[in-house]
Amino acid sequence: MKPLQETWSYIKVEKSGQYQCRIQNSPLSNPVFLSSLRELFPLPILRSTILEPSEETPVTLSCETQLPPEKENIQLHFSFFRYGRIISSGQKRAPKLQLSKVQKEDSGAYFCVAETVTSGVRKKSHPVWIQVQRIPVFGIHLEVNPPGGQLTEGQTLALLCSVAGGTGNIMFSWHKEGTETVLKKKTQRSLVAEFEILTISENEAGKYYCTANNINRQLRSKSVSISVKIPVSPPILTFSTPQAQTFVGKVVELGCKVQRGSGPILYRFYHEGKIIKNSSAPLGGAASFNLSLTEQHSGNYSCEADNGIAVQFSKVLTLSVKVPVSRPLLILSAPKPQATAGDMVELRCEAKKGTTPILYRFFRQDTILETGWAFLGEAAFLNLSLTTEDSGIYSCEADNGFGPQLSEGVKLSVTGI
Repeated sequence: MKPLQETWSYIKVEKSGQYQCRIQNSPLSNPVFLSSLRELFPLPILRSTILEPSEETPVTLSCETQLPPEKENIQLHFSFFRYGRIISSGQKRAPKLQLSKVQKEDSGAYFCVAETVTSGVRKKSHPVWIQVQRIPVFGIHLEVNPPGGQLTEGQTLALLCSVAGGTGNIMFSWHKEGTETVLKKKTQRSLVAEFEILTISENEAGKYYCTANNINRQLRSKSVSISVKIPVSPPILTFSTPQAQTFVGKVVELGCKVQRGSGPILYRFYHEGKIIKNSSAPLGGAASFNLSLTEQHSGNYSCEADNGIAVQFSKVLTLSVKVPVSRPLLILSAPKPQATAGDMVELRCEAKKGTTPILYRFFRQDTILETGWAFLGEAAFLNLSLTTEDSGIYSCEADNGFGPQLSEGVKLSVTGI
């Protein structure tokens, strides 16, 4: 004989009254009077002060349910969840939770749970979707240091990119106009980011701008011009005429030039440490001036370049101004007024002016008798022991390489003994 199998089922009693039951093909059971049972508290409802808050704003979550008046002494605890993970803890477990300065990553499905402390009744709310909105960046500005963007080569340039507002991670980048290269990228939550060029060079002058982006919407700043001034290099002093050709009356051009340096450049020319000329090159480059040489122009020369950033001096060059010889004077000195054979006669030839050494030549008629060197202030001498054949016209010549000069002729008559 098979055992009796029974299937139990339960119903929710919502109304009081008399209830009976029966098994199939069996008579009704005896009546039973049941009174309705009330829930301890309804399902909680999760409410948010705002469903689409902006980043950095506060949001308050409330878990709302109601105990019946006769059960108000029962203590409820509340918990809050996002994607099934609890986000509130502690002993108080109040029905409200304050989320301060929500971020984009705080978006998601939230629900709350209300539960009794002692009887184990626990109920969960329906989920509520909260979508945190990112605030796009706005008010971008590029600032440079030093202010004005005027630098000297070798200085440090700081480019500060800032936005007036925007939330979340902001990607900053720096660019130079005319190039496709991104100079620098930085991602951070700050509204200000800085990029430095530690040692700026001449080829880094130009226009710069920055960009900022936090939600695939890129802002570009206005461009800022950066100028880089170059200190002058030591100048080079030049003479237009080779030293061998610098003689009195010659026009010589003195030039002073730098290889590098931003204009304007002020050039100063010095002779023996004294300024003899100032000259300006507004756009940089070289400066020059002409000298019509005199003997007093001999000496040491240098030049100076000054562009307000640096002052540099050239090497010293020495200029020796050659003086052509003046017409020499020939003097014949004899022991007596009438020269006779056997007498000794001294011929003296001297040029009062002329750069030494001077080459002297003595002539009788067109015949060279003797040559000799002498320095300024010195004369050349020729001694003759006379014969009757020494009669004639005598002259001398002085030559220091800038054109020979011939003296006037002096007549000498030699008589026999």
